[in-house]
Amino acid sequence: MSKINKKYFETNDITIWWNPDHGKFSEYLDGNKKIKAFHDKILKDFLENVDFKGKSVLDCGVGKGRFAVNMMINGAAGVTGLDINERMLEITKQRCPSVDTVLGDIENIEFPCRWFDVVSCMETLIHVPDKKKAVCEMARVVKKDGCVVINVQSGYSYLAYLEFYSVSELVSGAVRLVKMRLCGKKEHTKLITKTHIETLLSCAGLRVEKEIRYGKWFTILTTYICRKV
Repeated sequence: MSKINKKYFETNDITIWWNPDHGKFSEYLDGNKKIKAFHDKILKDFLENVDFKGKSVLDCGVGKGRFAVNMMINGAAGVTGLDINERMLEITKQRCPSVDTVLGDIENIEFPCRWFDVVSCMETLIHVPDKKKAVCEMARVVKKDGCVVINVQSGYSYLAYLEFYSVSELVSGAVRLVKMRLCGKKEHTKLITKTHIETLLSCAGLRVEKEIRYGKWFTILTTYICRKV
């Protein structure tokens, strides 16, 4: 991971905002039922469509444990949460002590080959500069015939946000993105087109078994459920 990106995600202040379950984003969702329903559906679909019960799971970019905690509650044999932010891992551990937490980089996963039954990477790949390396690492540590689940924001996301946000919010968000790019932080927000992600998955030896798309007018996000071949 680049030094700029690494420094950004290592800082504890990002924990204040992001997570549908905790912090300022959770408070924001209380006043925006559409976005809350959107995030709740992503989690619901994940739990219903991924076979993780009784299996070992690596959750890449675990954040505050939104997916990891729910996998443990719903029958996973064990979940390891990987994140570059130490405070995120502390919060995950507080929420669910049975989740193993590891401080690390998705581009350089420090586990042996074919170690996990399931590898998940939810709402994280967009923030990783070397996406090809990250996907290959996830494919490396999953067992043969194992499952890799990745969801990504698509190239149409900016248009799709019209479904959820007001014009003023979109303008405010655009201003933040411009400032990040001027500061050399554009890596955090680079969207992934359908062709790009499908090429990455194929090159890593992952076969897409199911796509779950979100967005009424445009695809805002897609969850790819893949099999290691």
